[in-house]
Amino acid sequence: MRNKSLLISLCVMLCALLCCACTDCAALCPAMNDPRMDNFAELREDYRRVARFAADVFEARDEDELFIYYDSETFFLHADDHYPFGRVELDCGEDVLAAAQRIEQLAYRPFSSIDVYSDHLIFWKDETGDYGVLCSDRPQDIIAERRDNVWDSFRFNRLDDHWYEIGQMR
Repeated sequence: MRNKSLLISLCVMLCALLCCACTDCAALCPAMNDPRMDNFAELREDYRRVARFAADVFEARDEDELFIYYDSETFFLHADDHYPFGRVELDCGEDVLAAAQRIEQLAYRPFSSIDVYSDHLIFWKDETGDYGVLCSDRPQDIIAERRDNVWDSFRFNRLDDHWYEIGQMR
């Protein structure tokens, strides 16, 4: 009876160790965790069109940063101190809306917001900030500046000149 109990305990411990080993391997395996957009070349012009629109909105407003949201039908700004009267919809034109909808349908991860700054912008998948597409004339500098404090657990995948996928891996 005691041997049977010992054997069961050993089997349970072995299973637990095996599960831990598999979990660690999955977390460390880049192929399972790296963000990947294999069709960026197909979507490049769509991203550029939406990025130009976001940059134009940013230029028209005298702000250090701007957060533009997208809900499959329209671009808008949320109500806050600058816009206290609720959601402010932005007129983007049919070409920009079509580009955004194409990105939504075909991209590795669609975006729901765009953070716009003077030297870069980021298409974020959602408010968690765990996946985005960075656009900048100096992406390596932006990555280096933010890596130490905000993006310390992010991985980066170069898509094109000025374009990087950024993602938080577990």
